This record gives sequence, C-alpha cells and structure tokens, in this order.
Amino acid sequence: MAAILKVLENSLWRDLNSWVDETNSWTILGDFIVVRFGYERSPKVDTSQTMIDFNDCIRDIGYIEPTNVGNAFTWSFMRGNEDMRKSRIDRGLINEDWALRFPKSRIQVLNPGISDHCPIMLSWDNEDKIKRPFKFFHFWMVGDKFKIILKEVWSKQVSGSKMFQISEKLKMLKNRLQRFDKRKFSNISTRVSEARLILANLQKRMLGDEVSQSLVQEEKEAITKFCVLSSLEESYIKQKSRQNWLSLGDSNTSFFYRKFSARNLRNRVHRIKTSDGVIVQGQQLVHDEAIWFYRSYWN
Repeated sequence: MAAILKVLENSLWRDLNSWVDETNSWTILGDFIVVRFGYERSPKVDTSQTMIDFNDCIRDIGYIEPTNVGNAFTWSFMRGNEDMRKSRIDRGLINEDWALRFPKSRIQVLNPGISDHCPIMLSWDNEDKIKRPFKFFHFWMVGDKFKIILKEVWSKQVSGSKMFQISEKLKMLKNRLQRFDKRKFSNISTRVSEARLILANLQKRMLGDEVSQSLVQEEKEAITKFCVLSSLEESYIKQKSRQNWLSLGDSNTSFFYRKFSARNLRNRVHRIKTSDGVIVQGQQLVHDEAIWFYRSYWN
C-alpha cells in the first residue's frame, strides 16, 4: 500500500508541475494524501521524505497557501479503543496571480458531518479597506528631495514642550511624505510596465531600418528611466515582503510580490473572540473589537 501511495504522490507532483499556468488566476483544492509538516498530524510525526517532496513541489511551482480558519485538522479516524488519529491532508492552494487579485482569500475548514473528511471552502470578500498605519519606505531617501523635506519640516517653529514639538513635527513630516509619495511613487508597478513597453518599442525601431542620433538618445533616456523605476519598485516590494536576506540587486520582483502576498494572507485576522466569549467576524467588527479591547485595557 505504501508503495502505491508513493507512486500516486510522485505522479501528482509531476502533474501539478505540468499544469502550471502563470498567465491566469487559479486554485487547487482537495485531499493531497500527505501533510506538509509533522505537527499537521496528531499524534505528531517526524518529517518524512514525502513531506519534503510536497514542500519542494509547492516551492518550485510558486503556490501560496491562504490562511485557514475553522477546524485545525481535516481528517480523523478511530478504530476500536485506539486513540483518534487526525491530520490536515486536505488543503487549498492558490497561485501568485490569484493572491494579487483576491488578497483576502481564506480556506474555511467546515465540520465533517458523517464523513471522515472535513469539507474545505475557498472564500474571499471585498470589504472596505480600513485606514492603514503610516509606513516609512526606504526608497523615499533616494535622491535629495527627502533631505529637503526633512530640513524644511524640522526647521519650523512649534510651541510647547520638547516632546510635543517632536510629536508635531513628526505629524507634519508624515503628511509631507505621504503627499510626496503620492505625487512621485504612486502606481509604481504600472509605471514600470509602461517604461518597459516604451523601451521595447524604441529598441524595436533601432533594430529595424530607423536609426538616428535622436533615437539613440531616446533609448538612453528610456533605459535610465526604466532602471530607476524598476529599482524603486523592487525596493518597495522587498520591504513589503520583509525578505531582507536577499540583496536588493537581485531583481527578484516577482519573488517579492509572492512573498508579501503570502504574508498578507497569513497575517489577516478573520475572526476574534470577545471578552464575553462571543466570536465576531468580518473586518470591521474585528477592527472595532480590537480597538475597544485596548482602549478598555489601557483605561
């Protein structure tokens, strides 16, 4: 039986590799037979070669696993007086394009009913965005504009205690940087794509019959603009993904996109238990409950 399962698993990994389509959004859900980690079985098991192969397949193809809500395990079995065995062999996986189009995706593990497997359901929502906290981006410091803004803000006169002065200047700096970011760095990925297209068209003309000094100059300017925008985009995506162990010059923008998409999916809180033991779900309700809890705690 073990040998048959091994053949089926290897065949599944090959099929998954052959079905990869990076041009469309897609997902795969079902019973994968194997778990990814030892703690996904109860009792816990050691890491096996099958788990390693499965994780290698997920890494090679670029799958992302959304947050799981509901039951921790998806399969259970008990024979006679034996202890119940449980595992999470059913799961849902999505590709990078799906994660970018539906960033609020999640896998719900439902109750099994009369089956030994729990149904799993992929869902997502389009709730209104909650105002995000201010975040400082490293690429703002490229060039002299950041230093000028900082100097202008910090030279302003503010009345009050030293701590109040610092607080007010930081607020002013935040507002200036947000306007600066919106004006110069908004839609950075779209601008990179446009710069790439302009450069490609210029080079296509140069490789044809149309060659002139002005065209050569246009190409140089297009290359410079594309490199600057690409560097800014990579810095932005790298910081969002928090993959600081890769050097900035590696140009792994798609890798960073995949990492920060996966991180956003893992970090999303879909439901929360109140102090009364009631489960609330939905982005706005979770947000309101968290605010109420900390206000009550500090008061």
